[in-house]
Amino acid sequence: MANFTRLKWPDLEPSLIVDVGCTIGHNTLPWKRAFPNAEVHGLDAAAPCLQYGHARAEALGVEIHFRQALCDALPYEDDSVDVVFSSMFLHELPTALITAFLLKPIVCSSRGFSSIWNCPLMTRLTL
Repeated sequence: MANFTRLKWPDLEPSLIVDVGCTIGHNTLPWKRAFPNAEVHGLDAAAPCLQYGHARAEALGVEIHFRQALCDALPYEDDSVDVVFSSMFLHELPTALITAFLLKPIVCSSRGFSSIWNCPLMTRLTL
């Protein structure tokens, strides 16, 4: 998604990118590589994931700031974040938290709000 964003919006020069529900940073590190001048934060509720993610990022030579936080209480001021990203964690949340999370990036975003959804078609699954 980071590379897609860089290619889709070539003039985008974010200062702060936040990956919410980052676990160990598999999807966080590509944001720093795609936007090397940006400060990139990975947020998650699970401290062990953040510790591992931090060690992994350091071992790979990628500067990421990992921080423990809940998705419905993002630790950022209004209009302070350029890109809010999340991948594969909404299914872990109750409906009320999903709603709270989906509304918060609108408030945090410093450049207006765009939403990109990648929802696979589940046509091959049966009930």
